Amino acid sequence: MKKYYFILFNVFCVICSLQAHAQDAIYFANGNNVQNALITKITEEMVSFQVKRDDKEVPYSFPRENVLIAFLKNGNYLVLSVIQGDPNQFLQTFLTAPPRENTLDIIVKTTPVEVITGKISYESDEIINFESATGQASSIAKEEISVIIYKDGSHKLLLEPTAAAAVIVEANRTIRRLVPPASRRPSNESSEQREKRVESEAMISKTDAKPALSEEDYNTYSKKALQKVDEFSAYLNIITDKSRDSDEKDKAIEQASKLFMPTATIEVTSKYRASTHQYKIQDYLSRLKLLPYSRTNIEWMEVQYVNELKQEADGNYYGNISGQQTFTGYSKNGKDVLYSDVTRKNVKVKLQSYDKSVDGQQMANWEILLGNIGISVNQ
Repeated sequence: MKKYYFILFNVFCVICSLQAHAQDAIYFANGNNVQNALITKITEEMVSFQVKRDDKEVPYSFPRENVLIAFLKNGNYLVLSVIQGDPNQFLQTFLTAPPRENTLDIIVKTTPVEVITGKISYESDEIINFESATGQASSIAKEEISVIIYKDGSHKLLLEPTAAAAVIVEANRTIRRLVPPASRRPSNESSEQREKRVESEAMISKTDAKPALSEEDYNTYSKKALQKVDEFSAYLNIITDKSRDSDEKDKAIEQASKLFMPTATIEVTSKYRASTHQYKIQDYLSRLKLLPYSRTNIEWMEVQYVNELKQEADGNYYGNISGQQTFTGYSKNGKDVLYSDVTRKNVKVKLQSYDKSVDGQQMANWEILLGNIGISVNQ
């Protein structure tokens, strides 16, 4: 049986680039969405839902893997991802759960995932000013935010839906703690229904538990994270090598992209200009392919941690790696240097847990992902 991950809590959240009003909606992995839509059934292969059009309920069905997240107008939402159990059982819990009251705005940071509650006093395209739950005046740049959940029920997404859903999964445990649910038992709930609901909620709580690394594993994964930086450099040299065919370079772009978090960016500069530019990893790699050099030599030296891996509230580990990157671009003969520079850069690192089946048993495993790459010192 395929697995789903179900997240249920009763606050309005974000899956739209513009502020939205409460309504049933379904969002898809390709970024599309359907308003006034409600999931009615989940099977092994398909998700069925109804869309209200001109006072009529029009039925639709889509492959299950294409459906990302669904919202009810009361603020509850359902994320289809990786959990065990009967998905329709979770669907019924989702559909019957009462709304929960929220008196504070919720701001969810992206890396590391952090949930901030407070009252937003000012918002522009670049920043948000707010008063924290403890009464302290604070400010945060929007580029650090993935989701804003406003106290009036409206919401805003600052990432693509797929990336936002991943952040919601990580932030769920904290949001549920900061915004406790109202009683989930409907007044007409039978004993049998209650038993199923309690079982569902127990499974949800179980999925929230995050494993911790042993000392031996910690040392192993710390070294592997450093090796990821070297692996990234190797892909860069393949992408810029004009002697390699396009398919080989495209495959290197694909493999290099998989080393990073979905929202990761890289900051680049040149000794010929004072300003820096920031690109999404996929865009940066595609631009590298077009550089006017026959080949490049990109190396990272003095690679070390400036902030050791540390487990955060979401159960994942985060750290920062610093290294000196040397970039050399060669002419058509492959020998004459056309351009070279040396830049010190910082790389964010995330160690994320996931379940892996070993001999029929679910075992905790860890995936290393690189995050934003920023410039710390130009030389």
